[in-house]
Amino acid sequence: MAETEMATDSAPPWYQNRVVYVQAQDSVRAPCRIYAELLVKHSEFFCGMFDLIIPTDESWPGVSADNPLPVPISEAELQDVRDWFYREWDEVFLNKPSNWGLKEQKLVNLLAVSRLWEMKLVASYAVKEFDRIVLSYPRRLELAQRFSIVAWADLAIRSLLDDSLKTIAQDSQAQGQIGFVLYSIIARARESLHSLRIATAFSPPELNFPDDDQWQQCFKHEVCKVAWEGFWWKHFARAFLHPDTPMPFEEVKGWIEQQNVPGLANECKSAVLRKMEFSAYYGIINKAVSLAKEHISL
Repeated sequence: MAETEMATDSAPPWYQNRVVYVQAQDSVRAPCRIYAELLVKHSEFFCGMFDLIIPTDESWPGVSADNPLPVPISEAELQDVRDWFYREWDEVFLNKPSNWGLKEQKLVNLLAVSRLWEMKLVASYAVKEFDRIVLSYPRRLELAQRFSIVAWADLAIRSLLDDSLKTIAQDSQAQGQIGFVLYSIIARARESLHSLRIATAFSPPELNFPDDDQWQQCFKHEVCKVAWEGFWWKHFARAFLHPDTPMPFEEVKGWIEQQNVPGLANECKSAVLRKMEFSAYYGIINKAVSLAKEHISL
């Protein structure tokens, strides 16, 4: 490396109005010209490096096109970052659904370089822009693991728990995107949810409300119990365990509330709905999401 000298607080930035010549590792083209001030503005890495040293001659990498600064990124990544710095992305074009694939690749390139060059604001921009295009949940989890985007885990894991795991099991691309660890988390959670669904269908909540201050004593409570158990077995369990379209846990209370249950007093129906919290269901979901977030954050 060429001889350098330490920068001082009193000296003006050497990079003011200066161009840095940067070359990607796979480039066969001329070096990319980027204003040093843009690198300092967006990159903590370059900001720290340029604050520490001042090039004293043309032999310092990046000062001239004949001696560019080599960076371990691809030509496409470098070009996309350079174009973003100079606001040359055609947002109208990229936001058209037919061009989402191209935009996705550009945003992936931004994230990849942002991690290397420590560009937090650029990475934040890329993550937000991903919300403007449609990505499958396996693909979103793939990118979440690659770039440690923990915020994407919640919705993706919950959605895949609702979808058929058999479909994913038959899709090698989706399996590869999700990865073994997250796939195992989802599979175990779905197994627990299946067991809970069966147990719920075969165990109607009892019409006992010792801790419910809102419930008033029912004078035909034995009739209510018989009516409730009959409804649960004949109607609810059948809908809840439907082989093709089983009722989601989140819809159970709303569905029961809309049903006419002959023989069940309104106060008993309201009380049993207040009693149904499905804490075990939400516990399984939250545990799966928590494990996924821990893995993604590694």
